Amino acid sequence: MPPRRGARQQQKQQKQEPPKAPGLIRDPEVAYKLMEYVLDSPNGKRTLSRLARVSKVLVEPGLGLLWKELDNLVPLISLFPNQLFKRAKRPGLGLAEPPAPEHWEKVVQYGERVRRLTYDEGSKSVSPSIFSIIDEHRPRTYILPNLTTLVWRIETPAGLDHLNLFLNPELQNLTLDIAPRLPQIGDVLADISRRTKLSSLSLTSLVPLPDDLPRHLAPQTDLDRVVLMAPGALSPGLGRWLASLERLRSLQLDLSGRPSKAVDEFFRHVGASGSGFSTPNSARSRDSGVFSSEDIDFTEIKKSMKKSKQRAAVDDRAPISGAFVALRSLQLTGEVPAVVAFLRRIASPLAQLELVIEDPFDKADWRNLCVLLSQSFGESLQSLKISAGGSSRFNDLVRSTTTRAEPVSRRLSLESLTGLPRLTRLDIDLPESVIVQNSDVAQLAEACPNLEILRLCPTARFPVSTGPPSLTLDGLAQLTARCRNLETLAVVVNGDAADSQMYLHRVVSSRTLLKLHLGHSWVREPLTAALALSHLAPHADTLRWFHEKNRPGFIETHALGWQRVAEMLPHLQDVRLTERWMAWARGAPRAATHGRQSH
Repeated sequence: MPPRRGARQQQKQQKQEPPKAPGLIRDPEVAYKLMEYVLDSPNGKRTLSRLARVSKVLVEPGLGLLWKELDNLVPLISLFPNQLFKRAKRPGLGLAEPPAPEHWEKVVQYGERVRRLTYDEGSKSVSPSIFSIIDEHRPRTYILPNLTTLVWRIETPAGLDHLNLFLNPELQNLTLDIAPRLPQIGDVLADISRRTKLSSLSLTSLVPLPDDLPRHLAPQTDLDRVVLMAPGALSPGLGRWLASLERLRSLQLDLSGRPSKAVDEFFRHVGASGSGFSTPNSARSRDSGVFSSEDIDFTEIKKSMKKSKQRAAVDDRAPISGAFVALRSLQLTGEVPAVVAFLRRIASPLAQLELVIEDPFDKADWRNLCVLLSQSFGESLQSLKISAGGSSRFNDLVRSTTTRAEPVSRRLSLESLTGLPRLTRLDIDLPESVIVQNSDVAQLAEACPNLEILRLCPTARFPVSTGPPSLTLDGLAQLTARCRNLETLAVVVNGDAADSQMYLHRVVSSRTLLKLHLGHSWVREPLTAALALSHLAPHADTLRWFHEKNRPGFIETHALGWQRVAEMLPHLQDVRLTERWMAWARGAPRAATHGRQSH
């Protein structure tokens, strides 16, 4: 008997109903985390847009993430009706007529979801006329009322004037990149200080900043992150203002082209009388400033005078106590002497330090830097990154692309690094100072026993004319033996040199080393290298090297050799671990029997 008409309609409606979302996704927090994961995947925005259209549960979190960060103003402008644009398919060209009040409905609705906005005037993605229309016809004061992060890159004075449209009271992070010399920059900064209370400020300029910059930024007392990348950003007034920021935790400065005397001028008013900061004559000074009638012990004075000529320049360090108290992250760009002069004045326990220096550098300056890092920040430093500046990179690029250019390589001594027990990440990437010896790695292993990530010039090139790298696989044994938390290692080694005595010591086998990147390492005997790696890193699951033929420094023989090592290594690791398990299994019953007999 055929089903009745009502039953058929009910079945048809059931087929047309969309499937219900799983109960787990109905949780707002779970749905938001899922959307974040989708957004970070390849083609994430497109996939996220489709998911938001499929399920009502995913609409709100999906729209929130899609509109949370805007790379430009085009998506927001596209919300106006098409008939208003000069060209409907290219809304960035501007509006042919001003929008009416009812045309702002979607702009206001979705503008409330925007938390971060990036505007790049050089991209020409938006016509400048858009800003004047927004300024004249906006239905409310701030079209992005919940904006917290603003990145503004401008090339003209008009581009800087458009900034005030987005300076809402909720703004916390401001990044301002200025290309030309703008006379009104001081007035704009003063307006920013009047209208906002920032926690992060970044100023990047190709021309010097105004001398009265500290006066304009004086109201910004809650800053915890400051970036000043501009020529001459080392005035005494600027140093005094930065030192007065009690919440400043992260600081980035450009010392390029500045001598050590300019750095001393930066701290001139920081240690001045009445500033609230104390400047001892030496880091080792014991003078409390209180007069004591006790007899003077000339023995200590004679000892200090005897050693004064033997001390390095770093021993004359004069840290300013009471200044930069909350500072934990510091990034400096410049030559090594200027960097050393700056770090001497810092008394804060830095946890993260990033240095962009010019390579090559003087050996004595490098030694002073290493000693200073060890003595002054050894008990606090957790992450250290040292890379090359722009001119050094450019010179290296010219050498790598010129066929007749001779390769340049210098020794990178790490023997002066001592006492960095809390350091977990060390990243050194320099174009010329790339020769690392086994003794350097041994000293590094002793100084930094808690290393988890180590990268020592991983992009270094060693052509046939210069010979193989000085660092060998058995030289890494000291590292794997002492750094028991080492997880990632990126170095350039000579894979053919491996001492057979290394296999007699089980302690050099690392249980934590999982990722290896060997760059342009040499290898002619793949079996020898695979055996050594299976002993040093029996649990490693990732082995990488440079195999691109068009990459500067590529040597096909060694690239093919490491390919063979990668093919053999997993099998040798299995054999190595199986043998060790069998040895342990045979030894366990004997140990138990010996224990019962002893009782």
